[in-house]
Amino acid sequence: MKSIILGKRHSIARRLLFSVVLMSTAMTILTSSYQLYGNYTRYMTELHIRFNEISTIHVKNLTNRLWISDLDALKTNLKEVSILPDISYMEIREKDKLITSIGSSSKEDTITKEFPMTYLYKGKKVRIGSLKVQATLKNAYRQTVSQIFDILVSNGIKTFILAGFILYIFNNLITRHLDTMSNFAKNLDISNLTHKLTLDRTGKKHHEADELEILIQAFESMQNNLISSIHKMQQSEQHYRQLVETTTAIPWEFDLLSWRFSYVGPQAVDVLGYQIDEWKNDGFKKKHLHSEDSIFTMKYYLEKTKNNLEHEFEYRMITSEGNTVWIRDDVKIVSINNIPQSLQGYMFDITEHKLNEIELDKYRNDLEHLVQNRTTELLASNKELEAFAYSVSHDLRAPLRGIDGFSQILIEENNDRLDTTSLEYLNRIRKSAQLMGQIINDLLLLSRVTRQELTISNINLTQITRISIARLIEKSDRKVKFTIAENIRTDADANLVTIVIDNLLSNAWKYTSKNHLAEIEFGQTFKDGKLFFYFKDNGIGFSMEYIDKIFQPFQRLHNASEFQGTGIGLANVSRVIQRHGGEIYAESAEGEGAIFYFNFSSGELTHT
Repeated sequence: MKSIILGKRHSIARRLLFSVVLMSTAMTILTSSYQLYGNYTRYMTELHIRFNEISTIHVKNLTNRLWISDLDALKTNLKEVSILPDISYMEIREKDKLITSIGSSSKEDTITKEFPMTYLYKGKKVRIGSLKVQATLKNAYRQTVSQIFDILVSNGIKTFILAGFILYIFNNLITRHLDTMSNFAKNLDISNLTHKLTLDRTGKKHHEADELEILIQAFESMQNNLISSIHKMQQSEQHYRQLVETTTAIPWEFDLLSWRFSYVGPQAVDVLGYQIDEWKNDGFKKKHLHSEDSIFTMKYYLEKTKNNLEHEFEYRMITSEGNTVWIRDDVKIVSINNIPQSLQGYMFDITEHKLNEIELDKYRNDLEHLVQNRTTELLASNKELEAFAYSVSHDLRAPLRGIDGFSQILIEENNDRLDTTSLEYLNRIRKSAQLMGQIINDLLLLSRVTRQELTISNINLTQITRISIARLIEKSDRKVKFTIAENIRTDADANLVTIVIDNLLSNAWKYTSKNHLAEIEFGQTFKDGKLFFYFKDNGIGFSMEYIDKIFQPFQRLHNASEFQGTGIGLANVSRVIQRHGGEIYAESAEGEGAIFYFNFSSGELTHT
């Protein structure tokens, strides 16, 4: 057997040897301890048998000798008892008085037993003394030590022989074959994977398969898998190269040590006109960059590479025909130990995209100029509208108030001199003037709604609705059943929302006026995944064929003699909703009431 079995290369054999020795030693100690414990137990049992023999046989004779005070006979009997094995000392006492003894007393390594000496006198047992017996344990200890040495020596010899035999078998069956496998794997040539692993297994029956045969089969399977994987990798590499070289992008690799291109895809010839060999010349990239981009591009490359940052940027190159081409470069950095070694990437021809972008910028600038002009015109129009609103507010209202006021004076001062027709004419004049004033107010409100800047906050629609209801009830003694949902909130302009609620609630109040049991409801619901608020009434309703007209200014669906109004209220509501980016629509049928759905920001109120 080779001597290197215990060398550094054979750590398995070394660990096996250590394990065998450790296990054998443990078994030796365990079995030896069991044997020693058994021997000690037997020794102690024999000692207790001797004590029992003394108690049952000799104590009675000694008691009789002590009763008759025959000291010579008493000593003789003690000598006979003391010859028993391991008995080292005996003494007889009468009460606390020592009568006789034999041997030497000791307190170490002994077992002491005391027996009472009783004599039957006149039918009663009378204690006349005691017998003390000491047995030494030295012989037991000497036997144990002797047995320990014998057992350890014999088991040590057996352990050494067993360990040597196991190591011999291990080397012959495993270790030398592992060496062969290690050398085979180390010298395996990837270009010649058909060479097979063989082991020298003299005396091995070939029809018996064991773990080494399985390992040999695993090596052969590994070689076959390597052959297959290499073949697939070569096919994949070829396929990848074909894919890369058939794309419109230009794949490239740049060596940072030589500062030259090491690879450029064939697409570069079609895009820029230079042959592949020209790309690999020293300083090619810098020489063919556009003069306005040359310094920036090279500086950008160096800065990003120095910081080991992948990057993407755009620049211009000059073709072999002198034309300008826009390039977008997507650059990756290949590093070893965090030190950049090469750059890899793709160059994309974005000339057409860039020209479109430049054209788009031109259109954008023209559009911005146009918007600026239109904004100026719109501001001027708004100023004119504000001037008109001011004129309407001050110049038109005064004549209307005069017509209404003087008509009222005529009625009050000449009531007894005017006939019925004249009074009716004057009342019509007053109503027309008042209606004209209301129309002016609504138009001014519509103008203000259109121009007013929004101030968005979180508001309580329920509270605003209750306030609006209170104002209606103050002006009428009608009995109306209101159903108002609690704590409905939204984000909107409080002043404009008040206009919405006042108008919708006034409409419901007005068109339920002919109902004996009028009902008006305010709440919220989800429709098509969106949250809507609603006002619902059981009024006269309207036909849905006029739904497109109700939110237009001055569009009335009912005669003014039946229901008063200017026809602008719902137009104001619609304008406020539009200003907030919300939605409003209605559902109704003639004689079945109406329901108006609305929200103030449909995008923010999506149901999730």
